Amino acid sequence: MRTVVLGDEDTIGYLNANFVNLYVLNLDLKQRRDAKGIEGVSPLERVIIGGWNEKSPVDCQVISNELKLLGSLPLNDFSDVHSRTKAQDYRDYLSRSIAVTSHEA
Repeated sequence: MRTVVLGDEDTIGYLNANFVNLYVLNLDLKQRRDAKGIEGVSPLERVIIGGWNEKSPVDCQVISNELKLLGSLPLNDFSDVHSRTKAQDYRDYLSRSIAVTSHEA
């Protein structure tokens, strides 16, 4: 994934212009949830946990500044797709996710 999509200069520029990137290990959140319960974790953690894709060790989630899940993509599934336009497909996913907020306004 990194060498194809996240190594693409257009994708890097798009991410930097439109998103705050955050890397969280699903395993760490699962351990926190199991130890504290869902009500014991932060609101951001609850949104991330709520958007998990089953059995996906890595998800790309788009979350609004109001802590609403706008999109969730299991990257392992996405990485298995062989496409010459994978970087553009990823940017399209991000664009569709943030477009959700403009339709709700």
